Amino acid sequence: MKESMLFLISMAPSFVSKIINEYIYAYSTGTIDSIAPLDIKKLRLVITKQITVEKELVQAVITMQQDQRELVTNFFKVLT
Repeated sequence: MKESMLFLISMAPSFVSKIINEYIYAYSTGTIDSIAPLDIKKLRLVITKQITVEKELVQAVITMQQDQRELVTNFFKVLT
């Protein structure tokens, strides 16, 4: 998990920030009882619903052909 998080920080820092914010929010609202150490079971409990959209997008992009990936990439460029 540590390697994945460190890699994602360099590639998708906003995504990692979202995960950490959800984890902290869960602690502050009592959903989880402790914030440290970062535990995969608690993290999964907290973020599964919040990252469904991202997971769906990643899974879709993995299966796309190159021209389809470019279409999606261009769509996001226009939006952002």
